[in-house]
Parts: sequence; C-alpha cells; structure tokens
Amino acid sequence: MLAGVFFILIILPAVVSILIYSVYQLIKYFTSRNKNHLQKLAILWCTLLVLFLVLFTYAQINAPVAFTKEHVIGSYQIDTSFYPGKNSEWQKKHFRFEITQNDEIILFERLKDGSELKYVNKIKWNMGPPFKWSILIKEQHHILDSRPTLFRSINNKKFYYVFKSQNFGNMFFRKVKGS
Repeated sequence: MLAGVFFILIILPAVVSILIYSVYQLIKYFTSRNKNHLQKLAILWCTLLVLFLVLFTYAQINAPVAFTKEHVIGSYQIDTSFYPGKNSEWQKKHFRFEITQNDEIILFERLKDGSELKYVNKIKWNMGPPFKWSILIKEQHHILDSRPTLFRSINNKKFYYVFKSQNFGNMFFRKVKGS
C-alpha cells in the first residue's frame, strides 16, 4: 500500500516532469539549434541512468538469499578465524559435524585416544530466518542446541552456524565440503 502511494505521489510526477522537460529542451534545440539544450538533456539522462544503476546495484546486494536445503547439506568444522588461538584450534581438532541428505545431523567428537564418538540426531527443516532447521534431540551433547543460528556474509556466498555450547560458549562452524 505504501509503495503504491509513494509511486503515485513521487515517482509518477517526477517521471512526467522529466519527460515534459525533455520535450521542452528538444523543442528549444530544434528552434534555436543551440547545443546547450542537448547538453542539458544528456546531463539529465546520464544522471538518471547512474542513479538507476546505483539503486539497482544496492537492491541486488541487499536482496534476500534463496537459501535451500542443498546449501546446508555437507560437512562443517570450527572456523578458527573468529577467535584464533589454542582454544579454537583444540575445538577444531575435537569437534565437527555433518548434515546428511536423509535429514540427520551427526556430531563427531574426537577423544584422547583418537577415536570418535558420533551423536546422531534428526533435523526438522524450516526455511524461515534466522533458523533454517532445528535439531530433534535424541542424543544429548553440550554443543547440540535445538536451534543453531545461521549467519551469512554480505556477498551471500559464505555462511556459518553458531552453536551455543554449555561448556564453550559460542562455537562457529563453517561448511568445508558438500553440496
């Protein structure tokens, strides 16, 4: 509704004014053959073109991402760039997870002896922001939160999940391979 009012009250009169001004400048040019009238038209239309391109680019950058289940499926590990140091390196060595095609999240925990424990839980998909899925907890673990939060970069190419661990606080997982 607001967009319609904005169009009728602002955009439509502006377009009509620009067209009337353009016709007026063309008439002035053809009657006087003074090139200043064409220069004014060129400046006006180039300015409008640049303004349109800037607005179009801004709209493209801020457009919502069409995020699908296929974007999420894959393997994830701790991204040490958020909090570099021994703690994040330790977390990266000891924790990772996978989201599978058959709607499961598998958390892998590496033990001191080098073996891995698997925590397998089902996923309930919900494609609304900020949560894309939630975990139907069957096997408890301090990292598994029923609702990890999705964050994405400005260019929409990279994203990461934040799990709130009861023991470690926020843990930042980035996708390393998959669909």
